[in-house]
Amino acid sequence: MLAYGPNVLNHLRLSFVESGFNVRKLLLDIATLSALHGIQKPGRGS
Repeated sequence: MLAYGPNVLNHLRLSFVESGFNVRKLLLDIATLSALHGIQKPGRGS
């Protein structure tokens, strides 16, 4: 998970706890993070 940044694991854990331990939301968050990793936001680096 460190490849995604130093705070990602903690963010996922906190989101998981705040969602009431919703595994579906956790999997969605992980899939979204993986899909968007490395994609620059508009206006950055263009």
